[in-house]
Amino acid sequence: MGTVWLQGLREWLCMVPLAPGRRVRGSTSPTVAEARGEFLIMLADLRGGETLKLRERVGRALSLHELWHLRADVFSLVAVQHDQAEAEERLAWLNRYFPTRSPRSGFGGLALRETR
Repeated sequence: MGTVWLQGLREWLCMVPLAPGRRVRGSTSPTVAEARGEFLIMLADLRGGETLKLRERVGRALSLHELWHLRADVFSLVAVQHDQAEAEERLAWLNRYFPTRSPRSGFGGLALRETR
């Protein structure tokens, strides 16, 4: 049920008129504001003090790098309040903002490059 609700929320948000300066969907580089919004969507159906603290941290994030470090907290809260499968699905959705990931993160592989 949570996944269907989140998909509906994403679709609804895409129908909202664009604010001045916001990029049009489909352009190549995501903005921090867009990523921050997606993080908040992933937390929208969660409750509790830890969720409120995480929402505040997401709201204060000034870079994709800062948001990168909050992914594990999102995963943990979703896994506790829903289940691990839901947490993995939401994290996979967020990972599109981070095309190259640290191999030590446990949340995805590093993009391979040829070395010579």
